[in-house]
Amino acid sequence: ISDLLARVDALSRERDLLATIHLAQSQGEVDRVAADRGMGTAAYMRSVGLMREGVVFAHGTHLDDAELDMVAGSGAAIANCTSVFLRGGKSPNFHRFRSRGVRTGFGTDAERMDMFAQLRATGFASKQAFGMGDAATAADLLHAATAGAADILRQIGRAHV
Repeated sequence: ISDLLARVDALSRERDLLATIHLAQSQGEVDRVAADRGMGTAAYMRSVGLMREGVVFAHGTHLDDAELDMVAGSGAAIANCTSVFLRGGKSPNFHRFRSRGVRTGFGTDAERMDMFAQLRATGFASKQAFGMGDAATAADLLHAATAGAADILRQIGRAHV
């Protein structure tokens, strides 16, 4: 699979395309990569060239702080899919990602495909999970869903009709 991921990296660079892949979505994934590759999931992505600007990771739920720092420093981004994890009893990560400097957008991940519901769930759940009224403010959420997402998707300054 390393060869396939390296090829995805090469093709996306060659064609100036974004690449997206799930990262640290489950503890099982983290454990499997550690057992098979002898490294964490973020380090594995770096080893195949996919820890860089132009890569959007879905989830990142099980990344530790050092791995989040690696994502932040690389210019890669994470698509936060709050409600998928809330329904399984997991805490949201938007506030945690942002506090580590990670470029963070949103994904629906087949959860009703309702971006406004994702924003609402992220705001309320983040406040509760972190015990902070200013965790995931409306301004943070709106920025991440608009200008922040446009930056991640390389759409700043482009108008589409």
